[in-house]
Amino acid sequence: MTTHIKEFFVYSALLSFIFITSFNDAEAREQDYYFGLSGGQTRVKNTATQEYQDATSFGVKVGMRIYSSESLWAGTELKYTQTTAKEKVNNSGSSTVSTYEVETTGLYLTGRTRSKAYVKGKIGAANQVIQLNDIVIQDSTKGSAGIGVGLRQGAAVLEIEYTLYGDDVTILSIGYVF
Repeated sequence: MTTHIKEFFVYSALLSFIFITSFNDAEAREQDYYFGLSGGQTRVKNTATQEYQDATSFGVKVGMRIYSSESLWAGTELKYTQTTAKEKVNNSGSSTVSTYEVETTGLYLTGRTRSKAYVKGKIGAANQVIQLNDIVIQDSTKGSAGIGVGLRQGAAVLEIEYTLYGDDVTILSIGYVF
């Protein structure tokens, strides 16, 4: 657990440094396309027979604006995440320790307020692949939704997001959007 907290702080410090060094005096122009990088924690819901450790994950996303008004910005977003290392899963009632990895790919309809500090919501569908000991145990496409907050200064955007993939995988991430 302590390792995950340290990794989360390392990701946060790196993204904060990028965010602060990207300040400029000019107000950011609204772009029709964007892309971003994020790091965070992936959690697989515990089941009656298995207990998963939280895993550090890395993600990339691309998005496109499709509607804009004075108070609202709406668009689409494609996001891909993958755990950065294999994490442990324990089988209940057994001394067996296995490893798992999670990969997600989601397509969303997004909306956010238009201000320097904004609130974001997204809804869509995502494919999730869970591997246990390098064997795929789940490969399914399910509904997915997320919420987040962002801070914009000049051309830089720092975004914190919580995303639910189906009913068994969640990711809390902090990211930098270009």
